[in-house]
Amino acid sequence: MTYNQEDSTYSYREIRFSERQIVWVFRNLIELKLGRWPVDYTDYTDLPSGKKKGVHEAYFCAPMRIAAEVEMRLERAGSDGLLCVDYFTVGLSQECLAKCLNCSVEEIGKRIDRALRYVRGWNRKERTYEEFVKHKRRR
Repeated sequence: MTYNQEDSTYSYREIRFSERQIVWVFRNLIELKLGRWPVDYTDYTDLPSGKKKGVHEAYFCAPMRIAAEVEMRLERAGSDGLLCVDYFTVGLSQECLAKCLNCSVEEIGKRIDRALRYVRGWNRKERTYEEFVKHKRRR
């Protein structure tokens, strides 16, 4: 479940909210919230010919939209969403998180995995995080 820090970079058009892309968004969330895309893609800049692509919004809207969507999903996941972000961005180990929260490493791993599965996917989940967790337990 760990992803290399040197993961691929993505353009706005490539974002499909896969697990790898969600982790990439976590790691670049501050820059996206500031309206900057973390890498130099030509999606929202001048082309060599000096002509602009068919962009109908300000350059900072796309990164801010991605950040807002992921934040909304994380907020719905509650404390498990925070664990997920801490694990993938701050680099806290599952052992450290387990000690801090006085629970088992296995429980932390499950919570991180569930939160990541809840946050991923093209569309925002219609059911709450609690309903998502209960539904997964029945299987």
